[in-house]
Amino acid sequence: MNYSWSIGPLKISLQDGNLQNVVTTVDWSRVCTQDTYSASCYGQVTCAPPNPNDFTEFSQLTEEQVTGWVESILGPELIARYNATLAEQINNQINPSTKVVSPPWSAAA
Repeated sequence: MNYSWSIGPLKISLQDGNLQNVVTTVDWSRVCTQDTYSASCYGQVTCAPPNPNDFTEFSQLTEEQVTGWVESILGPELIARYNATLAEQINNQINPSTKVVSPPWSAAA
């Protein structure tokens, strides 16, 4: 199974002390794919206040940097739980235990 992140949109504070366009909230999606099957979940994290000595201008942010924030805030245990849930959803698509069918008296049966 392949896992990936999709990041955005970002909520920013226009002014935070001497800093401008400070990211305060990140929306994210965690996506799992296997062959033609896919599953996803989404959420939002609130960023810690910025460190003025280690601040990246908004226009210079990279997807990898913001993804790192999300991973750091969520932590490895929660990410592992999301991955397990997504893997279970994929397995249920591959090997379903239920099925929706038309009633026997309908024309589609």
